[in-house]
Amino acid sequence: MHPWFVTYTTGPLDVRKTFEVDADTKANAIALGDTLAAAWLRLHGVMPGDLRGDPADSSDSAPARLTYCQPAPPAWVGIFGRRDGDGHHTRVTTAPMVSAILDHHGAVSAPWNATEDLPWRIDLRSHSPSGLEWGYMGSGPAQLAIAACAFALGDERAETLYQTVKDRLFAGIQTPEWVVTVGRLRELADEIEQDAREHEKGVNHE
Repeated sequence: MHPWFVTYTTGPLDVRKTFEVDADTKANAIALGDTLAAAWLRLHGVMPGDLRGDPADSSDSAPARLTYCQPAPPAWVGIFGRRDGDGHHTRVTTAPMVSAILDHHGAVSAPWNATEDLPWRIDLRSHSPSGLEWGYMGSGPAQLAIAACAFALGDERAETLYQTVKDRLFAGIQTPEWVVTVGRLRELADEIEQDAREHEKGVNHE
């Protein structure tokens, strides 16, 4: 088994909740996510209803709907950025940072056995529908930040942290090629959250 991020959205403001569950398959991950989402809704006094939901239903009592499900990548998975020689086209991919990861059967652990494009996650924030960028303070790096954070942290945490991750990491990259591991993104997220807690503590003591 490996961890999965399962995200649900509910209510008129598209409030998101991401659960991290351990499962062998996507179907099993969704089944576990459905159970947790139903409990989450009941805790807030909302009947779960159909967790597939109706995207057109934006009422206060709208049931949560499944909006995203992806494997939570291990810390050793890398996010790779590359700009073409003409300087106008970029590609961002994900792949293991090691040549082989074997399970107890001697097989490469799925699904981290091939290079894949990083999903842009325009469904979360549509800063730059034309592509992902880095090296400046703008919409392209913002799209890269939300995409990378959603991949490494899950949707809910990504929405809170991506702008600061853009400022501290992706806006400052000045090379045509780069790599950052999922583990480093998680460390950076922890640092940002710790800074926010310390700032709030200082404000409350003033």
